[in-house]
Amino acid sequence: MFIMLTSIFLYLISLFVGAVVIGIMCIYIIRDTRKYKMNTLFWVIVTVLLQFIGICLYWIARKKLLSKRCPVCRAQIPEHKDYCILCGVELDTVRPKNKSFGRFLIKFCAFFEAIFIIEHFLRMYV
Repeated sequence: MFIMLTSIFLYLISLFVGAVVIGIMCIYIIRDTRKYKMNTLFWVIVTVLLQFIGICLYWIARKKLLSKRCPVCRAQIPEHKDYCILCGVELDTVRPKNKSFGRFLIKFCAFFEAIFIIEHFLRMYV
């Protein structure tokens, strides 16, 4: 009985953590697609359905839109922009390097989602 209750409790915790991770990824996708003028609803649906694979597909599709690099934060910038869309610096001025917390957060969430997916498959098949 105790083992059954603990397994149900752990399953509910993993569902909650997975929902939080997907929520953070969706917030990132919504903000980023608006910044690059991409189809927000499509990419949110792809991210929710395909999760880690969906966010990788989004990054691949977004890279095709970008062609310049910011001299400060090294972010890729669309050709028609005269300023960096991440740090806001004009491309002809240079400042000290800024670290992007948003990029760290999305990589952190993607890493833990990959771990949860692997753990889920191991639990199902082992």
